[in-house]
Amino acid sequence: MAKRPKQPDAVAERTKQAIVKLKGYYDLGKRAQKLSNSSEGIHATGVIIKMVKETGENRATINKCRQFADQYTPAEFKNICKLRRPDGKPIGWGHVTKLLTVPLADKKLRKKLQMQAAKEGWTARHLNDQIQGEYESESSGIGRKWSLPTSEQQALRQITQRSQQWLRWYDGLENAKGISVNDLPDDVQKRLKAVVREIRKLEEEATTRT
Repeated sequence: MAKRPKQPDAVAERTKQAIVKLKGYYDLGKRAQKLSNSSEGIHATGVIIKMVKETGENRATINKCRQFADQYTPAEFKNICKLRRPDGKPIGWGHVTKLLTVPLADKKLRKKLQMQAAKEGWTARHLNDQIQGEYESESSGIGRKWSLPTSEQQALRQITQRSQQWLRWYDGLENAKGISVNDLPDDVQKRLKAVVREIRKLEEEATTRT
């Protein structure tokens, strides 16, 4: 009687799929990077729209992929693909999007955090909390000083990072078990929601130009 073919290990299969997804986003970032360096330019009329239609991804994701390709060399990309958490799972796209909020000037910190995330099995949410902890201090209201930008691209990246931090805070407040947005005075709620709408627009605009 012929032996039945061995079924692939579930963890190994999920790991493979996660790495394939990560590579797909990195390759998409490389393509966006190549377009931005061409005479056409990624921000030329119709270029991003064409990429959105071809890939099914939204503009924010395409620009995040571009940022991924910009900030991770091929060697660094291979290294992050090799990282494994205690349960055998790799560092996924959710982790990468959080790592990209770490300023490029703190690349050593980013490497430290991604290695720690793998070693200790952090979820993307926990990694995000750790990153926020590096730059914010609830007790003093200040944290590590952010380096002021020296170029337009650095300024745009910092605007994106700061906007994302604020939006994460707001999302947390919306779903808080204690006091939430709806518990605030009506006039404060109204102004807060208006500010958040503008920050979302700012984050999207800054992201599309980095």
